[in-house]
Amino acid sequence: MISIPKITDVNKPIFENSILPILDKKCNSCHNTSKSKGNLIMIDSTHILKGGKNGQIFIAGDVVQSTILQRVHLPSNDEKHMPPDGKPQLTKEEALFIKYWIKSGASFSRKINDLEASDSLRILTEEMISAPVILKTYKFNPASVVDIKKLNTPYRSVKTLSYNSPALEASYYLTSMFSTERLEELKIIKEQLIGLNLNNMSVEDKHMSFISSFASLEKLHLNGTKITDAGLKLLDKCQKLEQVSLANTSVTKNIELAFKSLKSLHKIFLDNTPIDAETIKAWQIKYPNISFFYTKTDAEVVELTTPILKNDHTVVNPGEDVILSHQIKGTKIMYTIDNTIPDSSNGIMYTKPIKIQGSMDLKAIAIKNGWKTSEVVTYNMFEKGTPPDFCNLKTKANEQYLGLGNKTFINGEKAPITNLKDQNWIAFREVPYSAEFIYKVPTKIKKISFCYGLQIPAYVFPPLWVKVYGGHSSHDMKLIKTVNITPFDLKSTDQVKSEVLHINLEGLALTHFRIDAQNVPKIPAQHPGKGEKAWLFIDEIFFYQ
Repeated sequence: MISIPKITDVNKPIFENSILPILDKKCNSCHNTSKSKGNLIMIDSTHILKGGKNGQIFIAGDVVQSTILQRVHLPSNDEKHMPPDGKPQLTKEEALFIKYWIKSGASFSRKINDLEASDSLRILTEEMISAPVILKTYKFNPASVVDIKKLNTPYRSVKTLSYNSPALEASYYLTSMFSTERLEELKIIKEQLIGLNLNNMSVEDKHMSFISSFASLEKLHLNGTKITDAGLKLLDKCQKLEQVSLANTSVTKNIELAFKSLKSLHKIFLDNTPIDAETIKAWQIKYPNISFFYTKTDAEVVELTTPILKNDHTVVNPGEDVILSHQIKGTKIMYTIDNTIPDSSNGIMYTKPIKIQGSMDLKAIAIKNGWKTSEVVTYNMFEKGTPPDFCNLKTKANEQYLGLGNKTFINGEKAPITNLKDQNWIAFREVPYSAEFIYKVPTKIKKISFCYGLQIPAYVFPPLWVKVYGGHSSHDMKLIKTVNITPFDLKSTDQVKSEVLHINLEGLALTHFRIDAQNVPKIPAQHPGKGEKAWLFIDEIFFYQ
């Protein structure tokens, strides 16, 4: 049931109107002036900003590092889960409201009309401002408790609609952790799933066929995704779909064909899309049973989505074209390969496929008149290079992540950062990494690209340093290059990604190389795993002449 207090006075701060009542109801029994568990009081903004013995409960704009959200999404039997097991828990809507309040800057004074139309907090608020919800009854059987527990992770939640209801709602929280595989894991609850929140995930048209298999689906949130008109047409099997949110997407007026076929649809959110006001007005007359939510003005512009890499893989054969594209016709793409940031005046305009040599970081943006320039997207591209003939691990990988053994580093396969169990990842924690690479004949190597993973919430950190040794046998190698890596800043919001360290060498003709890398021995104090050894995940090492 919707549990967010209705905003009746738009001149009243969002915190006072909606956030504080949630804290009063779910948090303040343990965090008040009489009982301040953990020295934390949450009765007003002044006390909240003071924090408790573990510091502040949120970091404005950072939903990953905000302690209050970390605690809410822990398993209910975890002693750090909040509210404690047995106490009234936050509903999905309450948790989302707090999340979007933090994401939008955690202001104690901003009002609903102060927010941009595309702001997630405003969109959620507008969805909440509606008539009281009448709880439905469902005839399907409840899903397995074991299945629901298995699907709940720090990056995805699956919860019941209400007490004793078999209906389920699923939400994804961290863009960089979203993948096709993680979406398809929901198939075990496809009968019970009535709500799916994919806001700001990397959802594309290819995912729509699978989503259409959720025959019970009533609400679908696709705000900020890469969905297009063609993808929406694939939802025709979702005949129970009542509400779809498409704010901040590139959908056009051609979606009319899609919602005409969805007989139960009665609410569509279209803020910040290319659809003009005249079209919306015509639809409201033509389809009286559908409410169109649209607040874009002529002064507002929509941010373009980032350019798309058309290649199936980021590892290419020598001479293979690298192809970029964009969904919206007339969009220009600017790119760089020299680690500078492209903009309208800096970089190369994409007019034909790109040829690469060795490895490079391809940075690109999308530009179009009347639109806001896209964010910069980086594709780490690799030519297969000259792999060694042999590889011998000198230190032992962790038994949980053995990868493909010696072949892991030189098989030309990159691993997805969203799946640390992929066979192309190999991990080290108890000991540093060390491996020897051997050529049958002396080979002049001028560059090594060392690829590793970054997943800070899962304790996966960059190495402290990487050292390269070279020689003509295992016994006469000398240090030829050391690269120290800047410690990861825990305040960074980009905490899950694949990284690459490009190491330039002199090109000496050698047969033996050894690469050592030191994993972080003690995780910093600001991290929940402070003091523990960090993981070092490696998926490929490329050698170039």
